[in-house]
Amino acid sequence: MDIWGVVENASAVRAAVSEEQFRRMNNLARGAILRGVPKADAELIYHQQSAQDMWTVFVEKQTKREYANYIFARQRLIANAYTPGRNMNDWLREMQLYRNELLHYRRGVSDEEFAEILLGNVVQTHRDVVRQFSKHFDPGYQRSTPSSAQVMNALRAESELDARMDDPQQGRDISSAQAGKKQGQQPQGKGKKRGRGRYKAKSGKLERRLVVRTNVSARIAIKLATSRQIVRIPNAMTMSLIRSSQSGNAGNIRRKLGKTARSVM
Repeated sequence: MDIWGVVENASAVRAAVSEEQFRRMNNLARGAILRGVPKADAELIYHQQSAQDMWTVFVEKQTKREYANYIFARQRLIANAYTPGRNMNDWLREMQLYRNELLHYRRGVSDEEFAEILLGNVVQTHRDVVRQFSKHFDPGYQRSTPSSAQVMNALRAESELDARMDDPQQGRDISSAQAGKKQGQQPQGKGKKRGRGRYKAKSGKLERRLVVRTNVSARIAIKLATSRQIVRIPNAMTMSLIRSSQSGNAGNIRRKLGKTARSVM
């Protein structure tokens, strides 16, 4: 019969063998347990009379210890908030190690819960990413909740963009690309409006030139009309004097001609 039976089911072994045989099997099992456990644990369980009781105390102690270790490991996972300036890939790798440590205690974290823990630890530094995935938890939202891989990829992409914007040269390249994209998306109507504006400006200049030329032409026309009128006046008077000369009044003609010449001068 297997000696380990006195640990798993001592009553069944006791009923199957003699008392002397059971005592020998029990002592062998106790010795194996004391040699197999750590020295500190052996000092706490060696006073137990049966191998079954000795093993039960050891397992309970180990269970309590492992549960305490699990609590501390889970606390490290939840409280490991991301801090500005830290490398995002290193931080995500550390979070995955803490998650794997919980698997050792057979109390692993589901993928959905791990995604929530990641978002909770970056809420102070990556609000845009948290806002992006917060809609998945709204009542009535039809899509499935985000996976941890989706959250980690979004955090890596956001950190990469922040790193490029912090670099002056890359920041200028990104800004120039965005500005070129915006200019390319401008509606064509604005270009047409600017063209009409230029046409109006040119037409305004032409109108002003025409007005100036018209004014100059008007002045010239006025001067010509005035000079012609002045020239015509002595011609009319001369004709009247000629008619008077025909009457034989030569003296009056000379006086009128003198007055006319002085008025013209």
